[in-house]
Order: sequence, then structure tokens, then C-alpha cells
Amino acid sequence: KSFLDELRRPPPSVEPEADHIVIQGVVFDITKDYKNGLGPVSAVRQTSANPIRLPLGKIIFVVGGSDARRFTVLKLIQGAIRPTRGSITMPHGERSLLLPDEHTSLPNISVKENFMLNGASEQVAVNLSKALDIDPDTTFIRLTPGHAAAQSLARHLIRDPTILALVRPISTISPHLRPHVLNLITLWQLGGGMWSLTKLLSMRNNDEIGPFTDELVADLVQRHDGGQCRRTLIISGEEVPDFLPPDRVHVLDIDEHFTGAGVDEMDVMGVAR
Repeated sequence: KSFLDELRRPPPSVEPEADHIVIQGVVFDITKDYKNGLGPVSAVRQTSANPIRLPLGKIIFVVGGSDARRFTVLKLIQGAIRPTRGSITMPHGERSLLLPDEHTSLPNISVKENFMLNGASEQVAVNLSKALDIDPDTTFIRLTPGHAAAQSLARHLIRDPTILALVRPISTISPHLRPHVLNLITLWQLGGGMWSLTKLLSMRNNDEIGPFTDELVADLVQRHDGGQCRRTLIISGEEVPDFLPPDRVHVLDIDEHFTGAGVDEMDVMGVAR
């Protein structure tokens, strides 16, 4: 079958669960049509007999396995590729985005303009830039790699998917900024999306804006009691931070649930390694 045939193949008719992403009997084989343009992919086979249930509304840390195997599982969850066999289901209406660890943007417009192009108001765009320790008028091409990664992440938060998957979101960010960026995505997740960040950023004084602190996150965690509006955040390649309460976190161990099915992994150009 060709790559287009795979895309046209209807997904299995499995009724989704209300509050979980469910992975059941998944096998993904790499064919020659899959070898280019997918990023680092790997053949994977689910080894656990029971379905894997990932709870929505939590921060899911994907650990274990290789970069390629974790990335393949994320792409399967997102729907960018389909399993050869088995099924992955999520409730109707969920909208997912996958942000890889290579960050791109329009090079010659400012960070503020970039945020506004993605739907932020000018005030929110300015305050969000300052919360990331970035001059709002700096163009993307002049950003450091760490600030470029932070800007790209924030741009995806503005687009406000219900499920956001991130590959090493803070690994390229300077150490002093990492806690604040992690706090930013935690606030987005716990607060129920970009509307809560918009409200928070609109209320803060432009002259006093600064990075989001652990105290701000702790206060939101303490006050948040509903859970129904929380976004789902999937993070691959990062350790679970100490400040997150255990009941907000779910861990998916790739080594525990998947094997490589005996096929070599592929790098970004599709060359076996």
C-alpha cells in the first residue's frame, strides 16, 4: 500500500472513552513510503495486553525508550500517522498539536507581531514576551536558540489545542528561564487553556510583568477544583518537576508498554541507524 492509501484508510470503529486516550493493540511498521519527512520514527509494537489509558486533563510525561520511539508514539497519538494494526481513540472534539524540538517562525517580524498573528491581543503579546524574558520587538532571527524555543512554545499555546504534545520543551532553554517556561505551560494546562493565560496577562501591569513563579502555579493548583476544563499536556524527554503534585501527573513508560518490533529506527532523512 502507498502512503496515500494509508492516509485514506478509515480509522477503526472503536467507541472512544469520555476521559481517556486509549491505545489498544497498536503496531506501527515502517514501509518505504514512511521513510521520509516524518521526523525520527521507529517501528513500534504494543507489548501490554491491556489497553493503555492516558487520562485527559493531566500532564503526561513520556519516558523510557529512544527519542525515535517516543516521537513515534506521540505522532500516533496526535494522528499524524496511523497504526498498521490496533487503535488509538480519544473523545470527540479533542484537538491535538505536536510541537517537535526544531523551532521555526517567520524570521523578520517581531516576537510581539508573531504572537498577534496567532491570535493574541497586543497587550497579551507584549506581556507574554516579557514573561519569557524576551524583548517584544526582537525579531525571531535575532533570538538565541533558547529564546526561540520558548517563543515557539508560547505561539503554540496561543493556538490553544485541547491536547498539546511537546518534545523536550525546555532542554534548549537557558537554565534560569526553564522553571518559568515550565510554569507557563503548567498554568496553561491547569487553567483550562489560553483564555486563563489571556486573563492573567491582561490583568498584569506592563511595567511589572515578569516570569511566572512557582508561587503563582501553586496558588492556581490550590484554587483549581473543577478539572473539566483542564488541557492535556504530553511532554517527552523531560523529567517530572518536583513542584507538580502527583495527582496532576501521569507517566507513560515506553519501555514498559512498547518494543521496537525488531526494525531499525530511522533518522529524519529516513536512513537506518
